[in-house]
Amino acid sequence: MRRKTFYKLMERVKSYNDIKIPSELKHPPSLSFQYERKLEKVLSVVDSINSDHGDRETQYQLFAKNALDLMVDLIDGGIETRLKTKHILRMKNAKIDSLEKLLNPKPKKKKKGGGSDDDLESLKDTLGI
Repeated sequence: MRRKTFYKLMERVKSYNDIKIPSELKHPPSLSFQYERKLEKVLSVVDSINSDHGDRETQYQLFAKNALDLMVDLIDGGIETRLKTKHILRMKNAKIDSLEKLLNPKPKKKKKGGGSDDDLESLKDTLGI
């Protein structure tokens, strides 16, 4: 797949008599408010281009600006969602680690040079305690 420059894309859009809007864009399943508003702006400019109201060059510029704003918001939203997901996963993993430590405590290590429990018991026997 070859990358197209913005200008080539705009030239191609300008060559169409009508810009067809896919039904997924006309009736999106569910969008957050910020995306919904930006999409409405893009679609309203496309409608004005298709109905031939006003200066087409200005309309194309407005279309491009609104479309790019929508893409930036979608990218930012994707990044924000990924960061939130990573944070939730880190929190869940920390809770799981804490629970594992509580359920499976490590055996206590014997102190070096402090004697053993047997030495302490024999000392108690000797003293009569």
